[in-house]
Amino acid sequence: KEFSDVLPPQLPLAYVAPIGTDTHAASVMLCDTLRRNGVRSELDCTRNELKPHLKVADRLGATVVLVIGESELKTGTVMIKWMATREQVTIQYDDVISYLQSHGGLRC
Repeated sequence: KEFSDVLPPQLPLAYVAPIGTDTHAASVMLCDTLRRNGVRSELDCTRNELKPHLKVADRLGATVVLVIGESELKTGTVMIKWMATREQVTIQYDDVISYLQSHGGLRC
């Protein structure tokens, strides 16, 4: 058997993209919440613009990108961008898990 044949299939990936240094703490908390709810997730605090985050998320094969910028931080929201369709929606921070459960097929 091939080595890849014995490995379990990987779960879809959520990529958390903080935009701006003031958003790092909220992004770390979001990533932790995702992981505690069974969502495989990655976080990158080294980039401060959306475009580089999207390139990394694409290379990683992310299903969805969750963006927290300064405006999202002020309003308590998260922008969710689906990589396959490029569709995006902004939802309340506290509704992220339920949204992903009902819309994205990500295991939560």
